[in-house]
Amino acid sequence: MRCLTDQIMADNIKLKSSIVRIKGVNFLADLPAKASCANMSQFNGYHGCSICDIRGYFSKRNHKMTSPLHQQNQSSLRTPVVHDFLASEGSSQKPIIGVKGTSHLQKVLQMPIDIPLDTMHLVYLGMTKRLFLHLMQKRLIDIEHTSYILTSIKVPISIRRKPRGFDFVQHWKAMEWKYFLLYYSVICLHDTTEIQEEILLMVILFSTAIYLLSSANVSEAEISSAKRLLLLFQQMVSRYLGKELMVYNTHALIHLPDQVKLFGPLWVTSVSMFESAFGIFKSFVKGSRNEATQMIARFIKIFTRWIIRE
Repeated sequence: MRCLTDQIMADNIKLKSSIVRIKGVNFLADLPAKASCANMSQFNGYHGCSICDIRGYFSKRNHKMTSPLHQQNQSSLRTPVVHDFLASEGSSQKPIIGVKGTSHLQKVLQMPIDIPLDTMHLVYLGMTKRLFLHLMQKRLIDIEHTSYILTSIKVPISIRRKPRGFDFVQHWKAMEWKYFLLYYSVICLHDTTEIQEEILLMVILFSTAIYLLSSANVSEAEISSAKRLLLLFQQMVSRYLGKELMVYNTHALIHLPDQVKLFGPLWVTSVSMFESAFGIFKSFVKGSRNEATQMIARFIKIFTRWIIRE
């Protein structure tokens, strides 16, 4: 990380006879990698949120770190000035509000503004998966009937993955959870006569908010509406499903509207596009040393050939 940030500060990376000019825009990673690279507490720590200074509450009953709504209302957003000060004073032995010291990322980025939340892990593999698995476990939805409706849906050819039933739910990919939340969930649950109105409304609030924030041309009014919907969703989760579900993923949803204002729709800050390319980049590595340099060199070589051919 130090070597990479130093090269970014120099505004270029030299690879043999080629010079690649790069500029740091933002840093995107899943929560464990993000906390490690930013030198901050993990998401399950007392100050695990990188966006605000909320203090978590450890539930001895469920052995989980939770983020109660009253704590969220009393929290304030982190700013680059405050973060830099905390980084200069904090250490790994004595972190200050979750900041363990300086990070190499501070050389090229404004922290914490330029390290957005990864929506793939937070929204789809995080909150969506946790919510519906909880509903199934508590038998708050008719699993068999909902699964039957789901597998009966005929999807357009633009959707690559056909819906799989709840028998395979533990093996669902992020894209399957995304499609289920945005397109299938309300239809499937609305057709279930035994579902509670509060549960259906909860899903509608969450699905609508994420759909609005995922629009290609999201407006200020839609962002404001999404923020209100997510706050109502959090309140309903706390009231009807219990505080045990008020974990980091539930709390961090409230920061997504402001993130969309800075970076654009949710799919812009998703690592899904990178994870799908990991297999290709792994094939670029032929030796056991300097893997990153090998991948970059091989990519530039292929890209240069493509440019010349065009």
